[in-house]
Amino acid sequence: MVQSLPISVARFRSPPASLTALPAHEYAPLNVSWPRALQGTSASQVTAQRGKKPAPSPASALLDALDDLLSVREPHAAFRVAVELCRERLGLRGPALLLVDETGDYVCGTWRAAPDGSLQDERQLHLKLGLLPREAEAHARDRSGAWSVFSEEVFPHDDPKAELGQRPAWIALTPIFSRDRLVGFLENRGDSCDGEPEDAAQVRAALLCRALSGLLDDTQRRAQSLPWKSLLTRPPSVPLTPRQSLVAKVVLALHDDASVASRTLAVRLGVSTSHLSSVFHEQMGLSLTRYRNRLRIERFFTECDPSGGNLLQAAFQAGFGSYPQFHRVFRELLDATPRDYLSP
Repeated sequence: MVQSLPISVARFRSPPASLTALPAHEYAPLNVSWPRALQGTSASQVTAQRGKKPAPSPASALLDALDDLLSVREPHAAFRVAVELCRERLGLRGPALLLVDETGDYVCGTWRAAPDGSLQDERQLHLKLGLLPREAEAHARDRSGAWSVFSEEVFPHDDPKAELGQRPAWIALTPIFSRDRLVGFLENRGDSCDGEPEDAAQVRAALLCRALSGLLDDTQRRAQSLPWKSLLTRPPSVPLTPRQSLVAKVVLALHDDASVASRTLAVRLGVSTSHLSSVFHEQMGLSLTRYRNRLRIERFFTECDPSGGNLLQAAFQAGFGSYPQFHRVFRELLDATPRDYLSP
């Protein structure tokens, strides 16, 4: 079953050439609202009441969620925030966000809202991309449905031997697109006690996915001026060998904390520093230190004000330990000082 965005297209008409010749109601603008999408009162029913705070509504919850998401500029942090907002603000029962890998054959987990209210880290989860997600992608691309609902398992999160009653009764899948590719899917799962998926909640989630894809596009656009391909918006890779798995764990750790030292990573992963550095360079084509520095520079650009702003604060937020260190790395990678580089 495929659900389409329940948003009707309002038709507008131009006022007649001579407005004075007609009564006022003949050329008054039409009132337009999204009652199903936002589940709130229409624009014509809202009146300004000075000194009185409006009651919370799904419409205001969506606006607050969009503000919260767009305040997060780092994509990997935005994935977690998006899942939290879908559950806490938008009314999704069991949201999770999965990313399509660089080959387009797998999906990689990020975060999932657990039944107990916590968030599950699924970033080491890799699943084959099957026919049902492809079907949801096709429906979204031809605009026959922004999300698709399935009554069978789309991604095998559950033990296949589990009893039927332990499996979800339905799964709503919303594809997420950037300007040039399929980024991933927002999954919403419900059991028999939840009833059918709510159209209004799915619409709000689809709008949040559009905002998330816009954030990714903005990050990628900013990185186009860099002499390397963006690390923040690079699709995940599925490790197929032990050496690839080791590198994948290093990349994940650096995206969590770009300031973590190589020696600390080696101890955490149970290998020597020299072995870790050697395998990383072999698999990635650049040293671990250079990868870390490129990642921190990209994060700096997501944190700093385009007009310059507080460069020191942005450098610390990007993972640099001091401004001299940031200044040295910036000049080394971009052959300019931060101020000169940011000057119009």
